[in-house]
Amino acid sequence: MFSLFTKNPLFFYFCLQDFMEDYEVTVPFQSLQALGCHVDAVSPKKKAGDICPTAVHDFEGDQTYSEKPGHNFILTASYEGLDASTYDALVIPGGRAPEYLALDETVIALVKEFMQSRKPVASICHGQQILAAAGVLKVVSCCLVRKPVHRLTNTMLSHVPWLVIFNANHVCRVENVLHTLR
Repeated sequence: MFSLFTKNPLFFYFCLQDFMEDYEVTVPFQSLQALGCHVDAVSPKKKAGDICPTAVHDFEGDQTYSEKPGHNFILTASYEGLDASTYDALVIPGGRAPEYLALDETVIALVKEFMQSRKPVASICHGQQILAAAGVLKVVSCCLVRKPVHRLTNTMLSHVPWLVIFNANHVCRVENVLHTLR
């Protein structure tokens, strides 16, 4: 059984792409750094020092969310040649990025490697699309709110708003509570 308290510092792998949700990458990234963890932000086809623009999605009363520019998030490591086995946990932020990351076979292989190693995998909001594409949600339960449910119908999931699920080595946090309460 993996424990987050087995060594110091812990090494976290953030799998990113352009237009991930700003607060879903920035807040956990900075929080883990503040706790003394080593955190690497990487993106397929990008190198350390490259930028991934973020987006801020908000429900403002329209039929779907609006999208506004977020920040330019600077990557801390290069994707190519990075040894995922040296990391203790994987974090997959949401936003629009998971739609495209789920199509990248190297990202799918990365998720499977973490899950098979029984290391923690944290997906946030739409990040679960990548887990579904990797086929790893067939043995764990997961929760979603609103619209993305139809994309994951082949998996075992329950429709539970603003809940954190801990199951096996997968942790997911769905949508911002403020969005759910609107």
